[in-house]
Amino acid sequence: MFLAAGSAGAAAFLRDLRPYLMVLSVALICFGFWQASRAKRCGAKPNYASHMLLWIAAFFVGLSLLFPQAFADLLAG
Repeated sequence: MFLAAGSAGAAAFLRDLRPYLMVLSVALICFGFWQASRAKRCGAKPNYASHMLLWIAAFFVGLSLLFPQAFADLLAG
């Protein structure tokens, strides 16, 4: 019962912060791509796993921006 009340309170709090969190997500994804391109220019060896994780994160952030309700339904099951 306490878990449900805590989840409801957190959901209400995070609902108000959603626009800021989405802007922060996009900014951090952009920062990750900038870091990856900067590493290439410095001659660092590219890491395939980190590039794939960055693209996967960008995909999910884009999905949640374009289709927020469909993404929530997918996560809820």
